[in-house]
Amino acid sequence: MRKNNLPEKLKKEGGGMNSSNLITSTTNSSVTNIKSVSPQQFADVITHAIMMLYNALSGILAPLAMFLMLVSLIIFMIGALFHSSHLRKMGMGGFFGAGFGMLVYFSIPVIVGFIKSMAALFQ
Repeated sequence: MRKNNLPEKLKKEGGGMNSSNLITSTTNSSVTNIKSVSPQQFADVITHAIMMLYNALSGILAPLAMFLMLVSLIIFMIGALFHSSHLRKMGMGGFFGAGFGMLVYFSIPVIVGFIKSMAALFQ
């Protein structure tokens, strides 16, 4: 037989969840004890997460972007050679997509600095 691990109040009422139990459980003081977070703590957590992502991508992103730019350039040239507007659009889209990805990657330190300066304003 399975052991009943419900609180005493729920054991008396049969363990079911009715509307009064739901209201009682949502207004319980343990649920409402959410600690406030200062802007500095928030900025530190976000900065740490972004920098971990930045460091994880640092070894592979630049070679991958260069490879994608090269493949996109080849696709664009093939499209230009065979007068295919679809291949030219694909090549240019891939080229600009890889370039935009590199731009975002290299601007991560600026974004982190912006987040830290915004957190400093709210202290």
